[in-house]
Amino acid sequence: MNNGSGTTASAANLSDADKKFIMEAAVGGMMEVQAGQMASQMATNDRVKAFGQMMVNDYSKGNEQLKSLAASKGIMLPADIPADMKSHMDAM
Repeated sequence: MNNGSGTTASAANLSDADKKFIMEAAVGGMMEVQAGQMASQMATNDRVKAFGQMMVNDYSKGNEQLKSLAASKGIMLPADIPADMKSHMDAM
């Protein structure tokens, strides 16, 4: 149910702290997937590559679950990590 402000009644019932946590968890999860992809592609050690792939698999699954929860609460998650965090990942 839309309350006219672009959010659903469910989102309106969440505290600001809950909304902030969901957004930060989404960004953190996306960063973990990117870090895992880098590790699995660039590492020379097979254990590091395997760990990176495990990160990709686990965090991708968690990100999908968070996306589903956010959608049920009427919250739109970011599609990508913020530019400042992206530049940090690019520097690695």
